[in-house]
Amino acid sequence: MNHFDNLETAKRYGKSRPYYHELIMKQLRRFLQFKHKLPMGLDLACGTGLSSKALCEVAEKVFACDSSAFMIEQSIPNEAITYFVSEGKNLDFQNESFDIITIASALHWMDTNSVFNEVSRLLKPKAWLLVYDHQIKLNQTNLNDWYESYFKQHFPAPQRNSIDIQTILPENLCLIKEEKGEHQIAFSLLDFVQYLCTQSNVSNSVNLGNTNYESIENQLKNELLFYFQDEVNLLQIDFSYQYQLIRKI
Repeated sequence: MNHFDNLETAKRYGKSRPYYHELIMKQLRRFLQFKHKLPMGLDLACGTGLSSKALCEVAEKVFACDSSAFMIEQSIPNEAITYFVSEGKNLDFQNESFDIITIASALHWMDTNSVFNEVSRLLKPKAWLLVYDHQIKLNQTNLNDWYESYFKQHFPAPQRNSIDIQTILPENLCLIKEEKGEHQIAFSLLDFVQYLCTQSNVSNSVNLGNTNYESIENQLKNELLFYFQDEVNLLQIDFSYQYQLIRKI
């Protein structure tokens, strides 16, 4: 099930998800010491194209797919990117077509066996797979307490796959580098509320018909005003990130 597969969710996702992806691409370029962009890139589960835009930093031409037509409809226009609707299986590309493939904040929703078999087919020899994710961390004690005791209780997270990537890779895909880190993003009250409304916790509640986005926004504004003090003040919110860099051998 795609928890983001409706028009309003896609619009909110495109507007309110932070563009953290460039942080990962900066580390990728530093590690691989690129002198030139790679010819061909593929972005699986691209959403509205934030990760596809980031992939353009290291690839001349990017193909990007998502299982939601609504997400593709809201995708970021870019002459270097060709978007299309697909679950990322049995794609209409020849074997060994791509120099790099990325999967951002999506592997936990995927049929990993099918996806990795397709990645293995599509990557050129010695080409790269980059899997990365980004999660709210909230080192601020009071706000973290609210997030755990209120937000997660009112908006339970839908089930997602628990993945140990090292144990599920095909034999010809080798984990080369794995790294974790933290950073901060400044949010106003409204920006943070709108970001929370892009999480699967909230979209799942809306999809189940339990509530609607407008009601949730008002609810979260009232809850979070204490922490932000007013609607203008900016709060630095902690996030963690991790990535795995994998090479076809």
